[in-house]
Amino acid sequence: MKMLIKSLLASLFCLSSLSAFAQPLTSGVKAKEIDYYFVKPDLRRCAAPLCGGVFVQKVNERSMRCPNGKRQLQCYISHFDMKEMGGGALDAAKHSSFIVAGVITATRSNGEELGDSQWVSATLSASQVLYRAGKASDVGRFWSLKSNLSRCITQPCFYGEAQLINAQFKRSFSDYDLSKAGLSRVQVAQMKSRLKKGAPVFTKAIRRSYKGETGRGIRFVPTEVYLPLNDAL
Repeated sequence: MKMLIKSLLASLFCLSSLSAFAQPLTSGVKAKEIDYYFVKPDLRRCAAPLCGGVFVQKVNERSMRCPNGKRQLQCYISHFDMKEMGGGALDAAKHSSFIVAGVITATRSNGEELGDSQWVSATLSASQVLYRAGKASDVGRFWSLKSNLSRCITQPCFYGEAQLINAQFKRSFSDYDLSKAGLSRVQVAQMKSRLKKGAPVFTKAIRRSYKGETGRGIRFVPTEVYLPLNDAL
């Protein structure tokens, strides 16, 4: 019996080792794992793929692991793929800040070497692009706000759920205040329309507690609001 158990454990170890070697190079990024990144176009003038891609920074994170294996504040990604959205490109002249939902994959080149290590070619495949509507702010963390479409008789009514972007932390909320976001009337209407439909709205916001008729409520105060790029086209 002991010999059988040892044999099974040895087989499992071999299988797990083979599985690890079969994994493509993703530098810690799981296959099909969608994360949210600040993205800005690389405007340097040199030959691709060394230039002409995008710089990315993970939302709500102080650093991220780059395709070259180093942990940095931001990473250079040589290819930005918007095919899933029907193509297009980021217009930095029109919008000053973007958040991209997507997956980063990386492969090592068998050709040119840079220094002592092989060049790593990375691609950010975007499933959604958001632009900042309104003004910029240094206050708050980034949250996804979503209404559960509940209706209440008493107040506060916890009709919404906020999730910290790139994290599992969630918090119910009963109100929001757009006075600090600097949105136009059209942008306010777009945000409210998304909430009424149960669609998420991405914001940089602070949380405040307030006294309601039947207890204390939670109000989110967005200082920045990000809307889908398609809504601005």
